[in-house]
Amino acid sequence: MARPLSEALETQGPDPVLAALEARTAAGTNVPAAVTDAIRYFQNQHARMDYPRYRALGLPIGSGIVEGACKSVFKQRLTAGGMRWTASGAQAIATLRARHRSGRWQEFWDAQPYTKQALGFPSLVA
Repeated sequence: MARPLSEALETQGPDPVLAALEARTAAGTNVPAAVTDAIRYFQNQHARMDYPRYRALGLPIGSGIVEGACKSVFKQRLTAGGMRWTASGAQAIATLRARHRSGRWQEFWDAQPYTKQALGFPSLVA
């Protein structure tokens, strides 16, 4: 039963899976908690599971691309030789690096309450 539903999810979106789960609850009153949890999950995440549309737009539906980006953008920087980071320091660097890599570096600086002269680093933010 899982394979056909998995294929339906990829090719038709979440509606067939949700319908199959809901049909399972109509069959009797003794419904496993896993089924009701799955129904709730599919209802709450419905808009995020429109895989056919995402594929048509050329968007990835798996987590591999995101995991690879995390490794290349963050892990390499945070685990370089001699690096020691606190959790807050690592988060600060990760946030700045994400802004830089996303092309939103200037937007970040424009939104800061300090001017570059007040910081004393005009060459870093010019």
